[in-house]
Amino acid sequence: MDMGVRTFIKNGFIFLGLLLVLDVSLGYLLEYFYMEMKTGEAARTTFSLHHTHASTIVVGSSRATHHYIPSIIEKELGVTCYNTGRNGQGVLYYHGLIHAISSRYIPKMIILDLNPYDFDVDNRHYSKISCLAPYYNTNPEIRPILEERGPAEKLKLLSNLYRYNSFPVQILANTLIKRNQPEWQGYVPLSGSMRSDTLIASSYMSPLDSNLIGHLNAMIAWCKGKKIQLVVAISPCNNRMDISRCNGLTLVKRSCLKNKIPCLDYSQSELFLAKNNWFRDDMHLNHDGAEYYTKQICQDLKLMPF
Repeated sequence: MDMGVRTFIKNGFIFLGLLLVLDVSLGYLLEYFYMEMKTGEAARTTFSLHHTHASTIVVGSSRATHHYIPSIIEKELGVTCYNTGRNGQGVLYYHGLIHAISSRYIPKMIILDLNPYDFDVDNRHYSKISCLAPYYNTNPEIRPILEERGPAEKLKLLSNLYRYNSFPVQILANTLIKRNQPEWQGYVPLSGSMRSDTLIASSYMSPLDSNLIGHLNAMIAWCKGKKIQLVVAISPCNNRMDISRCNGLTLVKRSCLKNKIPCLDYSQSELFLAKNNWFRDDMHLNHDGAEYYTKQICQDLKLMPF
């Protein structure tokens, strides 16, 4: 073999070796600081996956994060509670979280907060679950869900740096800056209210993602198999919708009815519609609204035969 070719191959292996060492060492360093974060939504996800043993957990998106106050749930229902909601997430995140948490311990009840757009055809449902990538090694239950992002994802996730490539700034900020935003067992209160002229009339119809529907059915089947009481809730909105045209809500209610799962729909409840002083925006309650809503859903849960 030509000496130049042999040198090239040798240098190539050395380069690949250095890349591997860099990937492993920097990846473990990022993992350490990521898992040690004490505040922020990443820290709440870590606590949800690795530490909480609450008998009742709330799962959902930002609407879960800002709508369910665990201290009220604990007082009203006599349970322990943690809110695992995370901003901007959807069905894939909910499924991964439920599967991972209940593989570690079995909660007695899961309140799954769904919204009218959770099942729409939208590639962002798949891109947003990158927030679970740091747990690819620690929580094997979420691997199949992360790998749904694309055909090369399984190979990419072998890289430590790839799993954390979206988080260095967040890790640095949480390490150096003390946050003042209150976090109450996963619940994050919102302040401010809507103007009186911002109520939106909505007539909404969108094609649904059959894969996301499959994940909903898988969550239901998983909870049944683990004997976890699943309660589906659609928390309040401040915009009127033509329910007959809202495919997502129709799907959720049909699935719940078929599987005998309680479904509490407050999306069009007159208790909340046009109550601008209870809403931060048309889809999110402020703290006053969250207090009223949490008490209301607790009263309704007390009437359930379980």
